[in-house]
Amino acid sequence: MTVAAGRLGMTQAAVSQALKQLEKRLEIQLVQRSQRPLVLTPAGIALQLRSDSILDQIEAIPAALHQAANQRLPEVRVGLMDTFAANAGAAFVKQLMGAAVRVQVESGSAPALNDAFLQIERHLRRLRVNAVRTLEIDSSEALLAMVADGAGWAITTPLCLLQGRTHAPRIAVVPLPRPSAERTFYVVGRSNEHERTVGVFAGIARKILKQDAEAKIRHLWPWIRSAVSTVGATNHPSMDGQD
Repeated sequence: MTVAAGRLGMTQAAVSQALKQLEKRLEIQLVQRSQRPLVLTPAGIALQLRSDSILDQIEAIPAALHQAANQRLPEVRVGLMDTFAANAGAAFVKQLMGAAVRVQVESGSAPALNDAFLQIERHLRRLRVNAVRTLEIDSSEALLAMVADGAGWAITTPLCLLQGRTHAPRIAVVPLPRPSAERTFYVVGRSNEHERTVGVFAGIARKILKQDAEAKIRHLWPWIRSAVSTVGATNHPSMDGQD
């Protein structure tokens, strides 16, 4: 109640009274008041879920109207994987700034990377390689810096190589034996929200990867030419790096 009152600019008593009036109008108990802290009843949970969906649609109306009128969107929020942000993020964000009044960008490692690590482990097992874990690093540039300084070897992807390209003169990059593994990038957006804009951004990302990142990778490591490709798709771009 206190948190809700603070967000709405109301007193706690006013929020409590509004909730009681809503329960009276619906003739359903929404909050279990016999427990501390207060918890929602099953009916309250159902109302919350439906209300969240309705509020999301209401908040999306201004953006939908701007898009229908071919005007700049009031706000665009995007999340970028760190390797894409480091290698193509600046060019991509410049394009976003032309499409929206305000742009909010967050970058970092995606939860799906855990699956990618498992994919690497499966690939090593297929090759019958028993690699002992001695060091784990979550930064591509730091990883390549340590390899360059002789701390060991590592398995990585083309974009991660590009992120740490300052160390390229001091490292040797070779392909893993086949069968190879693939890594694909997707542009993902909410269903029924900015779908046309998401498609446009997918095309922009694909173009940047093709003309900038992919070209730099092939210049630094020519043999990767046959292993990296930026291909078109209906709803998403992809960059398949076969390590």
